[in-house]
Amino acid sequence: SEKYQLRTDIGVNGDAVQFPDGFFQGQSMASLLRHATSNLPAQKSFDDLPIPYRAVATDMETVTPFVLEGGSLAKAMQASMSIPGALKPVEWEGHILADGGTVNNMPVDVAKGMGADVVIAVDIGARLRTRESLKSGLAMIDQLTTYMTQVGTDKQRALLGPQDILLTPEFGNMGIADFSLMPEGIKQGEAVANRAATQLDALSLSPREYAVYRNQKLSRRAERSGQPAYYIDKVEILNESRLSDETVRAMLKVKPDKIQTNESLEAGIRRLYALESFDRITYEVEERDGENVLVVDASEKNWGPGYLNFQFGFSDDFESSSNYNVGMSYTLTNLNEWGAEWLTEASLGTAKHLKTDFYSPLEPSQTFYGEASFAYDKTLRSLFNPDPEDQSFNYLDTEYSFFSTDLALGWNLQPWSRLSLGVDGKMGSIDVRNLNGVNSDAISWGPYVRFEHDTLDSRYFPYEGVFWDIKGGYSHVRLDYHNDNEENERNEGVNYHLSMIKPWSWDRHSLNLILEGGGSTSQEEVPLLVQDL
Repeated sequence: SEKYQLRTDIGVNGDAVQFPDGFFQGQSMASLLRHATSNLPAQKSFDDLPIPYRAVATDMETVTPFVLEGGSLAKAMQASMSIPGALKPVEWEGHILADGGTVNNMPVDVAKGMGADVVIAVDIGARLRTRESLKSGLAMIDQLTTYMTQVGTDKQRALLGPQDILLTPEFGNMGIADFSLMPEGIKQGEAVANRAATQLDALSLSPREYAVYRNQKLSRRAERSGQPAYYIDKVEILNESRLSDETVRAMLKVKPDKIQTNESLEAGIRRLYALESFDRITYEVEERDGENVLVVDASEKNWGPGYLNFQFGFSDDFESSSNYNVGMSYTLTNLNEWGAEWLTEASLGTAKHLKTDFYSPLEPSQTFYGEASFAYDKTLRSLFNPDPEDQSFNYLDTEYSFFSTDLALGWNLQPWSRLSLGVDGKMGSIDVRNLNGVNSDAISWGPYVRFEHDTLDSRYFPYEGVFWDIKGGYSHVRLDYHNDNEENERNEGVNYHLSMIKPWSWDRHSLNLILEGGGSTSQEEVPLLVQDL
């Protein structure tokens, strides 16, 4: 539920609690690398690239260097950049690969193995901390990591010959996460290169020789460059999830024997990833026997299928009222081959809440769905006292205690918007604490229509997009009062609710406009259909 804003993504599998194998799964990173490499098809050898290339990663099982010499260029680059713990490792031909910096941060041996006569090595490794900065457990771990990296770098330094050039920029305390300091890092790199200008100039070509070299490189780039679109002969799905292959194909919307642009391929991957069932989805276009084969590798999260999120809230009017709530939600995913989910949530505090909700698509493309929920809520509201003859208090302290149910059929218009038709009802009691005898049993039910649209990039700290939630219904209401006259009310009327969030952003700042309102034409002495703000 969106109210459970502490999204930990803690997984539950049977009686075991599990955590993801990286703080980030690297899905956006993979997309950026595919774009940066023009979605280049898999290469038999990276020697065939305009500039021969190798990626050095760490085999996490053996903690040894692993050199990637061919295959998907974007995937190889990602493997060599996936910092353990921060980013999910990359699986490559049965190996679990992560950033190669720990075992070989300056791969002189790899460059010489490719046939380099002269190696220009750049040592950008961190320096060991001083005693004064070793004041935390994290600092100790960082010191050990730096030492391991430095040991590997020292071994590579020993491989440098008199003809090779070593550049060591002075980065000080700059770390890999100090993105704001990158301009300063570039300046330090330029400075150390300028200091070695004499050695570097000795390697330069004449203008004529450089022009020949440049033309050869551009020619090879033209031969090996990626394309903005591909004619896809076959689509191969490596589906490692409980979703059916039919569901995965329906969400991708990529059919064989058609031209597919890189943009349409990325859009299909985003649609599939938006199901939040997969830890990472990758694809590549392989050339097989003169055909372009799109290979999509979709692996389900390995720390599910249940996930926990939490809620904490506190408010105070600095006079007489304060509210707090703590809660937890549990979502069990992929209960059928179309991606059904079962959500259970509970919260305690000023308000009590318990809810269970079952959602299931009705066909593989998830265009249509059904949803059913049952809930219990107990809340205390302060309602404005509308009686002009009795102004002994301004507000009616009213306790609502209700069981409710909701049945709906819906249409997913887009991955970010949906329309639903349903019937909801509630049954319980209303107790006005500061008015003797004003308490009642209550029942309401009726149909409704609801439209939801959400393109926010983040629900709680959005920078762009918009959110709309519009609901209108018709309710039948019955109130049976507990008093000497045993009065009752029967009403009916239209009820409505609207919620909107719109962020305005500039530079690194964001201002959010939040509008919410609702009401009902049903006229009860004590309102049953109260609104949340």
